[in-house]
Amino acid sequence: MTTSYIILLVATQTGTLEGKRLGKYVLQRLLGRGGTGDVYLGVTPNGNRVAIKLLDHVIAKSPEMVERFRREATAVRSLSHPHVVEVLDVGTFRGRYFIAMELLRAGAFRRMVNDGKRPGEIIYLL
Repeated sequence: MTTSYIILLVATQTGTLEGKRLGKYVLQRLLGRGGTGDVYLGVTPNGNRVAIKLLDHVIAKSPEMVERFRREATAVRSLSHPHVVEVLDVGTFRGRYFIAMELLRAGAFRRMVNDGKRPGEIIYLL
């Protein structure tokens, strides 16, 4: 999926990390799952809410997938556009690779889907 950094549906890991600490972030709840990882609602020490994308622990055993994950973070971080999430932090904590991003409201996206827009149209509109 070439637009994985726009649509944050990402992991195949069993169990949940809700309530666990990931460095300076506390993972509150799972937001989405997909082929390469999970996205959690995270909270910073000062109470800001962020989206935390975690690379699946099995996939992280592949050096190629880790490099791809890092390239994704670098590519998104280099962009500055109102329709692209801001990457706030990239790192590894206890062997878990993560990208911390601004948390977007789902309302606009959900509204487009409910209005009958096809995924290609939504990506183009974004």
